[in-house]
Amino acid sequence: MAHQSQASDTDAAPKRQGRGSVSNLERGGIPAGCEPIAGMKRGWYYRSSDRMILHRQNPEDAPLPIGVVPQVTGQIVHLTDDGQDIRTEYLVVGKRQKRPRILTEDELDRGTWAAKTGNRRPTGNDERHAFARKIREEGDKAPEIAARTYYNDAGDLVLPDADAQTLGYHAQLGLVETTDITTGMKTARRLLRLNGGRRHPCQHVAIDSDCRGTGKRTLLHHIGLAHQGRREKLHGIDDSRIPVVCVNAPPEPGAPADWSATLAVFIGWDLYRPDTEQRPVQRMKDFTGPAVHVMRHARTEICLVDGIDRLRSEDLQPTFDFFDYLADELDLTVFWSGIGSSDILREARAARFPALRRPTEATAPIRPRAVPTLWVNRLPPRCKEHPDEWVSTLANLDGRLRLRHHKPGSLLEHQKDIYRITDGLMEHLTPLIGMAAQLAILDRTEAITRDVLHDAARYLDLPSEDGSEKAW
Repeated sequence: MAHQSQASDTDAAPKRQGRGSVSNLERGGIPAGCEPIAGMKRGWYYRSSDRMILHRQNPEDAPLPIGVVPQVTGQIVHLTDDGQDIRTEYLVVGKRQKRPRILTEDELDRGTWAAKTGNRRPTGNDERHAFARKIREEGDKAPEIAARTYYNDAGDLVLPDADAQTLGYHAQLGLVETTDITTGMKTARRLLRLNGGRRHPCQHVAIDSDCRGTGKRTLLHHIGLAHQGRREKLHGIDDSRIPVVCVNAPPEPGAPADWSATLAVFIGWDLYRPDTEQRPVQRMKDFTGPAVHVMRHARTEICLVDGIDRLRSEDLQPTFDFFDYLADELDLTVFWSGIGSSDILREARAARFPALRRPTEATAPIRPRAVPTLWVNRLPPRCKEHPDEWVSTLANLDGRLRLRHHKPGSLLEHQKDIYRITDGLMEHLTPLIGMAAQLAILDRTEAITRDVLHDAARYLDLPSEDGSEKAW
């Protein structure tokens, strides 16, 4: 009888629960089918079955529907000139909408996005934050879309024939790190670290190559940019510091004073003043003293000299003597860029410090002064001796393309054509790929093909017709 009584009690209908009890449809105080919204106060939930946001003021209250979260179909990636990806907008589809709309971060924070999707505008900070968090959370999971779009005042997504921002991005693809440039950057940093720890054993460094257009100037400038970045990271951005000075060879320097004027222009001085008749007159003949004073107080550490191969023979020795004086006076490391710069510096140093005694049969000849050289040569074609240099450079460029129909690695399919057109020179390679990408955008193919490459070559006055493949 006791067993039957216990069974009857179990089979009996459950009593109705009063206010303050927890329904058997909930676990841990969370409504069934819901999940708490991360980062929100207790009582805010999201129900994925109907994309509804709910709020409950007290644990014993029934959750109140607040609104439906629009569906996020993509996260728009904006590309800056340096190629960095900045995600700031979301592509969403609201209730009873066929065309997607773009929501900005500012609209999410203010809640004004609701007018674009047909939702009720969120009221109160908690509602705005709840919708913004869920939209951003879904945006992080949505596929990325390149910033090839813009939107009108109504928020409609517009796909232009060619977006100016993307065209500008492909016009400047940034630094393409070849094997020589990567090696040069590492060696330069080691030399600078060595010079920083003692009395500058390597004051003069040459950047040389076997021909023009290989990327010497690119390496020169990026050595300066990298050093500037390291100093700003260490000391912060300080307007009083000028860690790097970059000058270009004057067209026809007649004396070292012309170099001092070039330094003064880089520092930002006005070289001329008006005379009594308002004609421009140079303030002084030689700016060396004031320039050295400013560079010492600005803690200048590197001087970049470009175009040394343009100097006349009679100007080479005075130029080297001038910068050798600056290197001694300011503890500078001077980088010289130009074809034959290593030979030019070696001859100039030998003439600057002649042998004190003549070698005889009993004495060994004195060695010429050493000149550390960073070589940036033409890229070799793909072969057994160099299987990776050309391919890795093209792969670097391939990864920077932002074309809608571009398949990763497809640029390598045209490596022979590209090498024949560019002859392995960086001054031809980067403009060729950039021009081809822009043409692909303008003709709506959105992919690099052989025809597009040859069209780009004709624009740049490069060989575009089929020729022999002796390099291969």
